[in-house]
Amino acid sequence: MDEEGVDVHVLFGTFSLTFSCLVDTELAIALCRAYNDYIIADCKGFEDRIKPVGVIPLQDVDAAVAEMRRCVEELGMVSVMCSPNIPIPHPQAPDAFPEVRTAKCISHPDFRPILKTAAELDIALSLHGGPGSNLMGGISDHMDTFVLTHIFVQRNQQQHAMARMIFDGAFEEFPTLRVGFMEGGCGWLPDLAHSCHEHWEKRIRDFDPKKPYRPGWAEVTRLLLEEQGSKALLGKSRSIFELLWSRARDPRKIEDQSLYEHYDLRHRDPLEYFERGQIFLSFEPDDPAPPCICLLRWVRAPKRWFAFLLTMATGMECTPVVFIMWRVTRTMSAIISRHYYQAMRWPYMVIV
Repeated sequence: MDEEGVDVHVLFGTFSLTFSCLVDTELAIALCRAYNDYIIADCKGFEDRIKPVGVIPLQDVDAAVAEMRRCVEELGMVSVMCSPNIPIPHPQAPDAFPEVRTAKCISHPDFRPILKTAAELDIALSLHGGPGSNLMGGISDHMDTFVLTHIFVQRNQQQHAMARMIFDGAFEEFPTLRVGFMEGGCGWLPDLAHSCHEHWEKRIRDFDPKKPYRPGWAEVTRLLLEEQGSKALLGKSRSIFELLWSRARDPRKIEDQSLYEHYDLRHRDPLEYFERGQIFLSFEPDDPAPPCICLLRWVRAPKRWFAFLLTMATGMECTPVVFIMWRVTRTMSAIISRHYYQAMRWPYMVIV
């Protein structure tokens, strides 16, 4: 660490990434406790330089909450980690589990005690998935080689978890909750964030089935002429109008609550969760996306061109450190402090 110029290292496990998604609940609880005891003992004597992250068993929410508190309040850990979802039996084939399964996302109401505890403890909850662990993997579930699976698995799992956390209301319910979506890259974030904003704007904020756009017959006729440029359609315009806007199809008379998706979030632009520092990402030093994001940020605010590189607010008394590999050279690094994060308020975290 001294040779590389790293002041503080936040330590994540490797095989422990799979503990949250084991089918055997008792085994998962025992493994989490054993790993947490081991890693804190292994780092003893270096508490000021090495900060281990605990792992919790999602299979048992009560046990997970208890282990969270033990990790932070007794063992002194700065964060805990779990998978972004857990495998559960598919309702159409419950007897075929785990070969046939679906996923329960971390945003599910059953997991809200975990999110609440993370907010109360003022720690960031770290999410990390992986292949070959029964987790829902999106596109990767339909690949048949490790290479193809690994290309998609992390980003798909993190994209799924992030979108669900936003639209399931988890960030809204816990406004001080911080979540790190780990090691899934960051190049996809601008597109996903934009898509979340656009769908919120068009399908939630401005969407009201009781106030549909309903042009008159003359307007429909005019539009037909503009679009088709043929008077042959004029005789059919009445039929087309009645087909689209008959009394039987009047959307104002449809009583269907499923039309009002995520309507309780109509007052909150998803981008606000990024702006107020609830969402963090980690990416590897050879990820080509950060310089592009940096350039976009620099165009918007020249004095803040470095603001995309920020540390996760772990709640540590010492200054959290980020070690950043810049693409200009192979090993150039820089350290961004928590105070810089507070000044820039740009929701990115780098773990190398």
